[in-house]
Amino acid sequence: QNIQVVTKSKCHSCSLTSLVKCPDDYTKRQPEKSTRDCRYHITMALSVKGCSFECYKDTVEPKCCPGYWGNDCIECPGSAATPCSSNGVCSDGIAGNGTCTCAPGFIGTACEDCKANLYGPLCSNVCSCKNGICHSGVKGTGQCTCLSGYTGIDCDRELPACAALRCGPNSRCIEDMSTGQLLCRCKPGYQGDGTQCTSINPCLRSVCHANAVCAHTGPNQHVCTCTQGYSGDGRVCMPIDPCQTDLGNCTSGSTRCVYDGPGKSHCECLEGFEKFVEGKGCSVKDVCKPDSCHKYATCATVESGTVDCKCREGYLGNGKICFGNIIQQLQDLNSKPGGEWTGQLSSAITLFNKLMSWPLTSLGPFTVFVPVNKAFKGTSGQILVNGESVLELDVEAKNGRLHSLEGLLIPPSIEPIIPHRCDIKETNVFKVSPISIICLDQTPHCCKGFFGPDCSPCPGGFTAPCSSHGTCSEGIDGNGTCQCEPNFKGSRCQYCANSNKYGPFCDKTCGCIHGVCDNRPESSGKCKQGSCKEGYTGEFCEQQTQLCGPNQPCHAHANCVPNKGAFTCVCKPGFQGDGYMCFESDPCALPHRGGCSINAKCIKTGPGTHTCQCLSGWREDGDECQAINNCLDPSKGGCHPNATCIYVGPGQSDCACKSGYHGNGRNCEPVNQCVEQKGGCHFLATCQFLNPGGWQCVCEDSYAGDGKICYGTIAQCTYFAFIQKHNLTNEMEESSGFTMFAPTDSAVREYLRRMGKESLDLNVTQYHIIMSETLKDGDLVDGLYKDTMLGFSYQLGIFRQDKKLLVNEAEVNVTDIETSKGVVHTVSAVLSIPNNRCDRATSKIIMVQYAMILKRRCVYFRVYQGKRFPNIGCKASCERVNIERKCCAGYYGINCEKCPGPEGQSCFGNGVCVDGINGTGVCQCNQGFNGTACETCQAGKYGAHCDQECKCVNGRCKDGVYGDGSCTCDLGWRGINCNVAITSDMCGGKCHSSANCLLKVVDSTYYCSCAAGFQGNGTYCTAVDACAENNGGCSVHAVCKRTLPGRRICMCHPGYAGDGKVCICKCKNGGCHRYAQCTMTGPLERNCTCGPGFIGNGEICKGTLQKVRITNFFFAPNYNEKKILSKPIL
Repeated sequence: QNIQVVTKSKCHSCSLTSLVKCPDDYTKRQPEKSTRDCRYHITMALSVKGCSFECYKDTVEPKCCPGYWGNDCIECPGSAATPCSSNGVCSDGIAGNGTCTCAPGFIGTACEDCKANLYGPLCSNVCSCKNGICHSGVKGTGQCTCLSGYTGIDCDRELPACAALRCGPNSRCIEDMSTGQLLCRCKPGYQGDGTQCTSINPCLRSVCHANAVCAHTGPNQHVCTCTQGYSGDGRVCMPIDPCQTDLGNCTSGSTRCVYDGPGKSHCECLEGFEKFVEGKGCSVKDVCKPDSCHKYATCATVESGTVDCKCREGYLGNGKICFGNIIQQLQDLNSKPGGEWTGQLSSAITLFNKLMSWPLTSLGPFTVFVPVNKAFKGTSGQILVNGESVLELDVEAKNGRLHSLEGLLIPPSIEPIIPHRCDIKETNVFKVSPISIICLDQTPHCCKGFFGPDCSPCPGGFTAPCSSHGTCSEGIDGNGTCQCEPNFKGSRCQYCANSNKYGPFCDKTCGCIHGVCDNRPESSGKCKQGSCKEGYTGEFCEQQTQLCGPNQPCHAHANCVPNKGAFTCVCKPGFQGDGYMCFESDPCALPHRGGCSINAKCIKTGPGTHTCQCLSGWREDGDECQAINNCLDPSKGGCHPNATCIYVGPGQSDCACKSGYHGNGRNCEPVNQCVEQKGGCHFLATCQFLNPGGWQCVCEDSYAGDGKICYGTIAQCTYFAFIQKHNLTNEMEESSGFTMFAPTDSAVREYLRRMGKESLDLNVTQYHIIMSETLKDGDLVDGLYKDTMLGFSYQLGIFRQDKKLLVNEAEVNVTDIETSKGVVHTVSAVLSIPNNRCDRATSKIIMVQYAMILKRRCVYFRVYQGKRFPNIGCKASCERVNIERKCCAGYYGINCEKCPGPEGQSCFGNGVCVDGINGTGVCQCNQGFNGTACETCQAGKYGAHCDQECKCVNGRCKDGVYGDGSCTCDLGWRGINCNVAITSDMCGGKCHSSANCLLKVVDSTYYCSCAAGFQGNGTYCTAVDACAENNGGCSVHAVCKRTLPGRRICMCHPGYAGDGKVCICKCKNGGCHRYAQCTMTGPLERNCTCGPGFIGNGEICKGTLQKVRITNFFFAPNYNEKKILSKPIL
């Protein structure tokens, strides 16, 4: 039931109602209503009228109705209306166990019977039978049934004459009360005429509970036993609820127990949980959505079903909002779609990245004024912030705040802003035939004002190292410590050495009287805040306070301050209020935190007092906390002498063994670098060991370099020998340029071994060379196709996949080896010549007249002012080359891509591919076949020819090319064709709910078999996940989705087409020109490349015309020239 608990706040001054809080877990009534209904004491003898207000909290109290018990509120024995048969008290309620405590005289699960030898409705009467059996119990009368040879009301009189009567073994001698005659009657528990007596079976009269089993144990005797799922004495049987004990063995926190019936229950996942596993419980349901957390946060579902957002490493915030460092925030603001500063901060980002990238990403906090792009277009700048319009304030970042300015600020002391690294660069030139290679070596060096391996700013900042009052140990080998001038001290020389001095030269005496001097050079000589001795106040702790007198009703934690002949009650330091009522204040409360450093924690020590304690990794430095650099300690962070100490953070460091040594940094041992990774030498160099930690790299013969990098010449490449063998060098040197993809020596050797040849033939050699073009790494874009020296029908395809550059299917190892005429790239394999193109070229000679002055051997006429004048000119003979693009059989499209199906067997031989240059690559399947590559049968067909039909009526057929048509029956069916309904369970209930009981033909026995879509031994079956292995047989470019048990559908990814088993990259020329090739570079992304014989950007392609000879009447050809036509030539 829902209840609300209400309490009253303590009595207080009515003016302080807003400061007084409710007890923990309680809430103020809103709107706040305080009433003057109480009094509070100022002193022991003085009290004044005050206020109080109501506080409340809502709570839910689970409770069972009377007569019910346990978490599930189950009915008490005997029913809820008459618990314990009204003869006892039931342990009911949410914490009860449902047992009955019977009243005196009663027994039984529901107190439904009397104890032995008692009878009557109240079980208060005692049986008096001496030699007989009493009619006892709640419905008993107390009447005695006498044993043989006894009589009387209490069976206390003997009958000696009975011995002569000789009654049977199961009969007894009694006296007829009406006649006084002795008779044989059946004993109690037997029935008959006295001569023939048979045992009475009480179980025939339904003496036990409906949910109990009766067992006949003797004459008129029985035992009642509750059936499975019930508990009790047999006369009363209560259903067992497993959920009432140990939650029915369900895992607490993620599951709840659900009562299914007597003795039965199951576990269900709580809200926010899913996927129950026996013995382990349920796992948290993932409720994360794309908008649950900030884009720079990770989302995790917690047990309550709510999301927990945590900013990624490198970001700060609560997960709903995450701040990166200043550079990251600038980039986000500049690229936010529809944002106020989108595209307006690019100039500032470039400036900061170039000059202040490391401090703005690694240090802080900073306040940064960010000029927008238009500010950079001004002719002058100024350092006054007031002089420039501030466009937006307080944009939060991980390590500071950003302010957008309309103008550009130029620091007067640093133009341009000094970078932290001033590395020394050296240029080395290596001359290797036929080229010269220039290498740049760079020696690390810090700029002025920076120190250490990372070139960190000196204490006080690089603009004023050591606060301009000392000398910084700077440089790459410096440790950043400050050597302060006389009169100064501190880690950055920020304090006066004399604690009672201040001023720029620390030569002025503080005016602080009864406090602690602020001895910073930039202070004004006042006392430090909160340092006044007790009884004094003021900037120089010069004003005296006094305690209140007995006639002044100030609070015990207030002082009396003289004010124009009167006194005012003012709360003492550390307290707040109106002076008549003072509450203790928290000196460590935000935002000031007691004036402690940002790298310290504020610890309250008493009313109004506190201490500042530097965080772990920081040490006290006056009023500040200085980061501890373990690497500057004599122990060097505990590192080995042959190790380098690496500063990780305040009080944190790591050790790394120096080059030539290995270990964990705490212990370092010398190593032979030539054994480990060849000492970092180039693969064309030899590593020579000199001493522990010393070695040198020497390039092999015929190679040049410093050993770290070695350069060879093309003449040293095995492939180049075949270029010379086939006399291709002259043609390459005479061309305007070339691009060569040279296989490595090992690739050539492997190819020759595999092909059983001794050399590369002419065709293979030419196929690796592109003529008339010098294509460097940046020119080799994804989807580019280029004709080779072998001919226009033999092209090389360029692809970029997984950050690798591929030519056809071979990976490019080294790029951009320049020669005098072209460029060489090395590839990892010899390229195979494709047999996909069957192009045909024809040519036609045409005559074109030009007004070109060659040797003026032909005559043409011009009209000028109505008259014709003869002129001597030239006549050109041009050859128009028509290339008919054709694909070989089994290939389609402008690039003659392979039709679906295995090599040499388009459409798996089960259909016809629409091939050719204008083909679509679609397989038109034969009758009975289906699929993108006709790789499977139509639904319901099976066999090698897909011409046999499945006959399963109520089951699943093993169809397909490799199927045999056998049936796996659905639940409730059996038979060869699954057409016989299962009407009786011959397996005795042993089969799983998802299994059938089937007849085994061999020995006519029955067995359990999982139904179609399920797997197991029949007694336990689980649904088959058709997508669990090998993506369910779907293509790698498809997603497998489960439908019914054992079934799935395959769906091609966006940008791909097919039946899901075979998915083909199809972009329908993606907006490219009809004479261009569309190449997919990703889902829904493409690259357009003009086809052979055409030039352009891929969206517009033009053909070319070759002028092969120029004839002047009968003179010989003079020169060749290429002309661009206005439209393609086919």
